[in-house]
Amino acid sequence: IDNIDLSWKHIIVTEGVYDSMFIPNCVCCGGKYLTELQYEILTKRFPGFQISLSFDNDVPGKTAMMSAIEKFGNRYSYFIWFDKNTKEKDINDFILSNGNVNYFNDKTKIEHMIYDQIITRMMFNGI
Repeated sequence: IDNIDLSWKHIIVTEGVYDSMFIPNCVCCGGKYLTELQYEILTKRFPGFQISLSFDNDVPGKTAMMSAIEKFGNRYSYFIWFDKNTKEKDINDFILSNGNVNYFNDKTKIEHMIYDQIITRMMFNGI
């Protein structure tokens, strides 16, 4: 959290700490849900930042993102780093698989992987 770049108004939240190490302005929530306390800390410390959830590429991770959509509506956006052909479960495994630790360094590339709740819901329809 101390390494957030204040000039880029996005914060990505992943499940695990290893996943968060490969993405700019990324923190981990340590589980399948961002708690209200974690959300409060982020929004107070970084007002005006867009918070994007990014959970694992597995059924529990996708289910957690769908639950967040149902519970919070448009409070969050969603960083979808995988597609239907991605076999890796999480960002760490993805980086280990392709060997490119800088894969997610381009902030413009990341912005093209951030979706609102409607598009995310359509992407995960029928998980």
